[in-house]
Amino acid sequence: MKHVMILALGVALGAPLGGMAADRALILTTQTDRSDPEAKGNDAFTALITALQTDGFEVSLLTDARQATARRALAEFSETLADTDRALIVAEGAVAAAPFDSWYLADDIAAENVLQASAGGISLSAMADLLSDRAGRAVLALAITDLPDDAPENALPGTLGPVTLPQGVTLLAADPENILPVLSAQVLKGDVPFAALEAGEAIEMRGYLPTHVTFAATGAAPVAVAPDRLTEAEAWELLSGVDTQAALRAFLDRFPNAARSAEATARIAALDEAEADAPRKAEAALNLNRDDRRGIQQDLQVLGFYNSAIDGIFGAGTRRAVQNWQEAAGFVATGFVTGTQMVVLSVDARQLEPEPAPEPAPAEQPAPTPQPETQPAPEAESQAADTPSQAQIDAAARQEAGLLPGPVAKVLLENRLAQLGYDPGRKDGVVDQNTRNALKSYQADQDIPATGYVDNATAARLLTQ
Repeated sequence: MKHVMILALGVALGAPLGGMAADRALILTTQTDRSDPEAKGNDAFTALITALQTDGFEVSLLTDARQATARRALAEFSETLADTDRALIVAEGAVAAAPFDSWYLADDIAAENVLQASAGGISLSAMADLLSDRAGRAVLALAITDLPDDAPENALPGTLGPVTLPQGVTLLAADPENILPVLSAQVLKGDVPFAALEAGEAIEMRGYLPTHVTFAATGAAPVAVAPDRLTEAEAWELLSGVDTQAALRAFLDRFPNAARSAEATARIAALDEAEADAPRKAEAALNLNRDDRRGIQQDLQVLGFYNSAIDGIFGAGTRRAVQNWQEAAGFVATGFVTGTQMVVLSVDARQLEPEPAPEPAPAEQPAPTPQPETQPAPEAESQAADTPSQAQIDAAARQEAGLLPGPVAKVLLENRLAQLGYDPGRKDGVVDQNTRNALKSYQADQDIPATGYVDNATAARLLTQ
């Protein structure tokens, strides 16, 4: 049971308050001069930092954010959340929207497709998930700027699309001119709950929007919002936006004879079971085949964590090796791998392996043999038309270099091919001959020149199917 969650509900439910935890804020911005209070246009930004510090927040600021530095800042921020009460992430910059997720474009680019957004940005769903342990006391605020002036016409929309929000996390989004003053003047003051913010239509609000609880510091009474103690019905309504074991136990402590006590007890048991089984389910969702498992064992062996048979069978020895690697790499040691961990494991192992020999350049296609004046058979004509020219292959290879800049994008490609029934081999972020063959088969089935490289047409088709 998380003690901080009880503190978060302590004022509303009338539960006793314990020791005070810290409040922490992380501010990311792609602009370079936001740390200068004298710079033009920085008044609202400087006012927010001042308001945060006045309200007792420990503030971390990253200017000129890029994907690598922003990821590192988020990882470091997440490590501090165990002893945090209120948690706030403010991300200023452009965003990109796709049908299933949205990205914070930390590299200040315009993404033409999901692969580029994943390679150069940070998933907003993943960013929100970092705040899941601070349910009811966590805000993700997006100060959305325009896409770069040189954004291509076919770039992903620079608007906020779907974001998967954990229970109890609040999302606020608008342009900087609208969101920053609302954070300073309303959210931090704790005068009104999120549901009653005077933000107008300029600010989009999603997720946890309680009607009785504010973002005020723990121990500060909600001003003119609700009586000192909520009724049972009001408390249950509040829990619907949090849904954690700690919040439900706080409800039962406050209302031991509640009409919904059996429902709350059953929900606690279900959440406990789901929490314990979540790592296994996450790994099962990856649908790892025998070769994938062998690859994980090989990587663990290269890194010195595994010294048994490379058989693709995950027994006690493999689980123990995964746990030891996870602990050494800074992950929660569950013994079950995630997709992200597979990429990190593969990259770490390849840093210890000798550089692979470069792939040979595609063979020069022979010039067509002169045909007699008679018409060729239809089958031969179709085969010749389906064979890409060397110029097409070279052009596709150049386009792929921009579409797949790193191992994460390549893993996404491999996973997508596998989902569509084309075997790319091991999903390790390395585009080898198995991946090329899978691409060629997919391209041939889609009537795209079968170059074996991800050109713009192939990427667009992969994303829309």
